[in-house]
Amino acid sequence: MGHFSKFIKRGSRRIEVNEIKPLFSWSVKHVGFQTPDGTVVLVLFNEGDKRIVSVRCGKKKAVLELEAKSVTTMEFSCVL
Repeated sequence: MGHFSKFIKRGSRRIEVNEIKPLFSWSVKHVGFQTPDGTVVLVLFNEGDKRIVSVRCGKKKAVLELEAKSVTTMEFSCVL
């Protein structure tokens, strides 16, 4: 719980996150928030094997390698 409260500050609002994935591939569970200071926090839960995902917001794109059975949190600035 402490990990999430470090990134998702009081007053943050949950935002919609759209997932595009190949047919028959496992989904990565995810949730996104916009913080009061304007950053976006994305929490990714990978229940399966190691995998690579790309995250886009506007013209920005990040490619992440998610370890098997891991939780990854990223915080970035993005205009919604």
